[in-house]
Amino acid sequence: MSGCNFLVAALLTMPCMAQIPTPPTGFEVATIKPTPLVNDGRSHINYPQGGDFSTSNVTLMQLISWAFDMQPKRILNGPDWINNQRIDIQAKTDASADAKLRTMSNTDANAEKRRMVQALLVERFALKVHRETQTLNAFDLIVDGQSKLTASTTNDNRWDGGRTYLRGTGFSTDILAEQLSRPAGKVVVNHTGLAGRYDVKLEWSPDDGSAPNSDAPGFFKAVQEQLGLKLVPAKEPLDVLVLDHVEQPSQN
Repeated sequence: MSGCNFLVAALLTMPCMAQIPTPPTGFEVATIKPTPLVNDGRSHINYPQGGDFSTSNVTLMQLISWAFDMQPKRILNGPDWINNQRIDIQAKTDASADAKLRTMSNTDANAEKRRMVQALLVERFALKVHRETQTLNAFDLIVDGQSKLTASTTNDNRWDGGRTYLRGTGFSTDILAEQLSRPAGKVVVNHTGLAGRYDVKLEWSPDDGSAPNSDAPGFFKAVQEQLGLKLVPAKEPLDVLVLDHVEQPSQN
């Protein structure tokens, strides 16, 4: 991440203005369309080996979050439509770039593909951003006496989440904190001190009482009872991504 941060009062830094660099590898063609009204209801971001990339039923916020590897709650100043309008993307590189990506490790290839999507966001959505540090209302994730997390026995890293559940395999506690941010309503910062990878199964009842027959506890109590962890209100100085400009996508 670029430097040029300046410390000021209240742990707030001045913005570090920077252009999104163009990666050496780019998409040869990319089609962006509104998601059809009839869909499976799930959001997908697919980045298989090689030069293909696709999304279905994703918001621009979800796409920016993936491209910059930044939690949505740490992406600030965006217009409402980036959280509501859903898009499908089909993109691919030329043959030489596809071959180059296939020679990379998964980690390096995924990092390169994120940079490629950043460049696509600049080209098609006129995206301009900067990074800074702000002190945000957050939750600290801590161990509540004794952790109940189950050590993972698989090399997979998968997750599935909904309004009242979260399931995953191969979670680090950093990833767990990130996934808990959505139902918690604020950024969750990992302070468990737990290393390793874990399988997670968490179920809770919605706070609005829309599931009166559910025996599951509320979200915060479920985290304590089922995971042996606790969410504690806090203020945290966090890196954030500020959207300076964004437009509806340009024509295909």
